[in-house]
Amino acid sequence: MLVVEDSSASKESKQKDLEGKKQQKGCCRIRYQGGGFDYFPSTEEECVKKPGYHSYLKDSPICFQSLWD
Repeated sequence: MLVVEDSSASKESKQKDLEGKKQQKGCCRIRYQGGGFDYFPSTEEECVKKPGYHSYLKDSPICFQSLWD
């Protein structure tokens, strides 16, 4: 039995999956010099580039909840 795999097609699908994960929005946590934190929706790449970057939370609802709910 001979199995032939189209490597270019599999590479493209893997690359698209990685791009989709990178563009997925999560919650970015920024620490201020004077103390305190701020949270906002962001992709992981955008978050890491921000000054004061503290952490990136993939599945946290804190960025998407209204303060008045």
